[in-house]
Amino acid sequence: MRRFRGCGLCRIDTDHYNPVAGNGNAKASVSKPLSSSLSFFLLATLLFTGAAFGRHERPRTRFVVQVGGKYGYIDRSGRAVIPPKYGLAWNFTEGLASVSLITRPGHIGKSGFINEMGKLVIPMRFQYAREFEDVRAEVELNDKWGFIDRVGRFVIKPQYDEVHSFNEGIAAVQLGGEWGFINRYGRQVIPPQYTLAWGFSEGLSGVYHGGKCGFIDRRNEIVIGFHFNECRGFAHGGPAPVRIGDRWGYINKKGEFVVPPTFKNAWPFSEELAPVKLHGKWGYIDPSGKVVIPLQFEDSGPYVESIGAFSEGLAEVKIGSKWGFINKKGKVVIAPRFLKASSFHNGMAEVWDPDCAYIDTSGNTIWTSNPKAGAP
Repeated sequence: MRRFRGCGLCRIDTDHYNPVAGNGNAKASVSKPLSSSLSFFLLATLLFTGAAFGRHERPRTRFVVQVGGKYGYIDRSGRAVIPPKYGLAWNFTEGLASVSLITRPGHIGKSGFINEMGKLVIPMRFQYAREFEDVRAEVELNDKWGFIDRVGRFVIKPQYDEVHSFNEGIAAVQLGGEWGFINRYGRQVIPPQYTLAWGFSEGLSGVYHGGKCGFIDRRNEIVIGFHFNECRGFAHGGPAPVRIGDRWGYINKKGEFVVPPTFKNAWPFSEELAPVKLHGKWGYIDPSGKVVIPLQFEDSGPYVESIGAFSEGLAEVKIGSKWGFINKKGKVVIAPRFLKASSFHNGMAEVWDPDCAYIDTSGNTIWTSNPKAGAP
């Protein structure tokens, strides 16, 4: 549901966002103006999508920050390690991060990759570049997508209309309006034939055909039939959320409902709890469907849910007009005082207070973009 990295008004998250299956694709191209629609808060609403889809969070040593409309990086102590000079910046994965410079006010240039010392190691020659996953990074060149290795060589030439990162050794690719799958070397393992497709997680991928969603395995065999109006993937050993009509429930890998379709919205499990919505309010259930944290959090708007996925034992929630954090018992452990907030990773979470800042799990400020506010 939420997949976002770094403070700012135009940041792309990299761990928790899968644009397939109707979420749209948050991307910026060469010299396109930075859009307010790519706001921190709107992108932050997408976190559950990826937390949910089997991508493993790696320890971070660098965190994206925004200062004066430009992006740089700090370490876990809050010390600036890469000066803010980029118009767009992704989080580091596999030791590299995609960055872009501002070519003129409101426009970003081509993308390349820096290492954790801030050295440009792959030149800025791509229209757009995402993160490294499984030693491959998605890049766009001449309006087509392909994959490069860690030295910037194309291992899969730009030929696809859209691609998604590798997961379990396979990546979803779009060609001619249909989605299929390739392996790390570019060999087609499932021909393009689906309207939409999730990445593989726990051996299965949610795919759409004929207006319905089902699940296939790596051999393209239908494991769970096309019975659902919408589906989200299996993750962390929990059941998968699926929608029939206007109601969401959860199924096991046999396609059997383990939580009946009763909710108005539902997202995958993270740390054995899943966010669900009913009667206009959000709460959390366990894998049996038991409500563990009462449905009490109201949406902030049509595209902004009022809760996040659990990460490191905490979840961001909106109480009244401010965001805070609760533990897995539903107890507020960081009081709601933030205008915006996102999940904890490696003991740090991004917040707006009202300035862009990072806090620790006790709510202490580690770093802030407001020099007058300071940090302990």
